[in-house]
Amino acid sequence: MLETIARKLRTLSQHFSGEPLEILLTIYEMLEAHWNGSRTLPLITLIGLLAVILYVISVVDVVPDTIPILGYMDDAAVLCWSARIIRDEMNSFRRWKEGLHGQ
Repeated sequence: MLETIARKLRTLSQHFSGEPLEILLTIYEMLEAHWNGSRTLPLITLIGLLAVILYVISVVDVVPDTIPILGYMDDAAVLCWSARIIRDEMNSFRRWKEGLHGQ
């Protein structure tokens, strides 16, 4: 599953920039850290992150990705909305990650 997400991330990175891209990358890193056992996520956070990722990588969207510009705006909106919901967990993860790289 992470490989599928990584492939979609590479595609989406061509369409997203700024905050939506940063959120998407952080969500991916959070899931990767959870799966490799280096950081456990609360169950509700894990379910929310998986739902967001599945929506973003799904071919079934409110606005299909094949529609120029608008096709990725709904994905960006979902990413920004989800980041507001799990802001504390994302900030905690970023501090944890900075601590790992700062050692």
